[in-house]
Amino acid sequence: MDYGGLYLNMIDVKQLRLGNIVISDEGCDTSVTPGFFSVLLTNPAVAPCWSPVPLTEEWLLRLGFYLNDRGHEKQYGPPHDWSPCYIYWDKLSGFCFQFENYQLNYEDIKVEYVHQLQNLYFSLTGKELEIKE
Repeated sequence: MDYGGLYLNMIDVKQLRLGNIVISDEGCDTSVTPGFFSVLLTNPAVAPCWSPVPLTEEWLLRLGFYLNDRGHEKQYGPPHDWSPCYIYWDKLSGFCFQFENYQLNYEDIKVEYVHQLQNLYFSLTGKELEIKE
């Protein structure tokens, strides 16, 4: 996806993992590679200045989530068979990741960017979100 030179906030590199999807210096989405971390450690002055990719419905679908339109709200089910979680759209908060905790209560986590969703999903499921073409 080309962002036409649109640059958002710089990403804090402490939030990145291998495979995270970000907006490159050229304004296109790309994945974090081992080479990025190597450059960052050896010569941080020349490290790429990447921006986060805003989470959108298009990105959810590309990452394998499926739309479950409930009329009053849009819910997106997970790509893997892990049922106690889904994402919903809230007009005030934006996209929220909701999961059932160990006490069978639901927790909501606001997710603004694709790399945040990738990291959260991996932390909770141990599975990577991959782009579905």
